[in-house]
Amino acid sequence: MKRRAGSKAASRDHIFGLKKGDMASIDYATCDVSDVIAHSLKLHPQLLRDRLRSHACVHAEFADAYENRDVTRSELGLADRLHSFANAVRRGDYTIPDDLDVRREAFSCAASLQDLHPIMQQAIAEREDAGKAGPDRSGRDRGNPNDASRGH
Repeated sequence: MKRRAGSKAASRDHIFGLKKGDMASIDYATCDVSDVIAHSLKLHPQLLRDRLRSHACVHAEFADAYENRDVTRSELGLADRLHSFANAVRRGDYTIPDDLDVRREAFSCAASLQDLHPIMQQAIAEREDAGKAGPDRSGRDRGNPNDASRGH
């Protein structure tokens, strides 16, 4: 008995409700964090929304574990912002937030849904960070990202 080529992929796509031609291509070698998030928003917004809610719950659940009011407040704030993004996705608003922490969490969720290898995730995240050299959230100057590669 001859096996149809691509039958596994076809059955997997059927599970996710995708039809031939629905898969938008993405070049992981050149894309950025927003591209990965947008790709998940297009392919499986409900799954991304569920992952965002799960990450929000983890941040809220462990916020008190740090025994530091500022950290607790920060973690609870992040949980709220993740829930807000998930709610927006539920309403059909696929606008990717500018909030760095929310973007990192959403990227992590989206990359996981796309089975993106950790090395590729790191490369994409580093491209994002390299494009945002300057002061980080703590006010410290991150400097030029190329300086570290030169050994300065």
